[in-house]
Parts: sequence; C-alpha cells; structure tokens
Amino acid sequence: MAYTLSVSLSLAQSFVLAKPDTAKLKALQEQVGHAESLTYLYLKTYYKPASPKNSVIFNEWDKERACAFQQNFESGISYAISNCEEGKGISEMVTFPKVSLTALRSFIETLYLEPDNSWVAPLLFEPEEVGCFYEIKETDKNVSIEIFCGC
Repeated sequence: MAYTLSVSLSLAQSFVLAKPDTAKLKALQEQVGHAESLTYLYLKTYYKPASPKNSVIFNEWDKERACAFQQNFESGISYAISNCEEGKGISEMVTFPKVSLTALRSFIETLYLEPDNSWVAPLLFEPEEVGCFYEIKETDKNVSIEIFCGC
C-alpha cells in the first residue's frame, strides 16, 4: 500500500505547466481576429485535445460561432468558456493537475501580461478597475484558474 501511495503522489506532482511564448500566442490571436481566447490558444498550442468540443452553444446572431463550450486536453486538463450574453463579459475556467501556487502565479503573470493587475490576495490577480480578473482555486488533485473579463 505504501508503494501505491508513493507512486500516486509522484505521478500527481509530475505535471509541469508548459512555459507560454506569450508574444507568439498574441500574434496567433491577432491572426484569428481574437476569435479564440489566449487561454484556449495556449492549450491548443502546448497540449493535444483529448476530446472534441462539447456542451457547445452557438450565438443567436451567428450560428457558425460557438459562444460556449467545454473541452478536455491531455494530462487531465479541462477548459470551459462562456461568452454568450452581449455585454456580460467572458468567463473561462481552465483546470490543471496539481501544480504549486508559485508556478501557477508565474504562469498567470507570464501568459496574460496584465500590467494593471496585481495580487490583491494570494489567489486573486485583479485590476483596480475594469479588465480581466483571475482567481486560483485548489483541490487535493487539481488547480483551476477562473477568469472573468469585462467592464
């Protein structure tokens, strides 16, 4: 039993976040006309999808464009976005296997490059006024970033 526990612990802590090339990802975002979020572009660039998009909802005014969906990626990563209500902002959630808070905070600062944001609490990276808000949530097995961007 001790062997199983030690293997489980070592596997749980073997996940390392891929370091984002933010300039490359922002250029890619420009190419797609900001149709995909930086978070989603990061996942598509550094991890393979483990499922198709599911729970897809399309905009009422544009039946070709999904405004909400969920998708799983390799290594147990999951992603969800909702941007269906005009003027309500964008909500995203990305869940990774357990990583240290230091690594996750560095990842947030590197990927999103939000000069107006600061760590207002150990798990909250927020602007003083409008912009994008990032909140880290932890469980025993994983860590999530909840992102809300809006006015």
